[in-house]
Amino acid sequence: MRTVPLLRFPDCIVARTPDWIAIEKPGGLPSRPAPGHAGNALTMLEAYLGPNIRPGVVHRLDRDTSGLLLFSLSPHGHRFLVEGFRTRTIRKSYLGWVHGQPRPRRGSIELPLRRNPSGRMVVDPRGAPALTR
Repeated sequence: MRTVPLLRFPDCIVARTPDWIAIEKPGGLPSRPAPGHAGNALTMLEAYLGPNIRPGVVHRLDRDTSGLLLFSLSPHGHRFLVEGFRTRTIRKSYLGWVHGQPRPRRGSIELPLRRNPSGRMVVDPRGAPALTR
């Protein structure tokens, strides 16, 4: 079983309302339960919040990606966040660090993506639009 970094509460909390919470997830930590991993952000957040609050997963970050992770804390918050991601009024952006000098230095990839049955994202003409610059 692979060990994972721990979330350090309350320091990892970036923002919180009665309806949602934003935490800073370190690289190496799965967003939700994953086979072969000793922990995940969702389970650690549930333990921190206690038994009376059930956070809802509205998106995820890949295990090795660090960044801001949003969870709903109420039915209203869940609907609000899901709708925000669906309509793209909540936008995700990523910054990648590269070692060396890729060629060409600038460019973009615009291909539709969808989740396959194993849960991995794949290029598919029926998928959602995706742009990487």
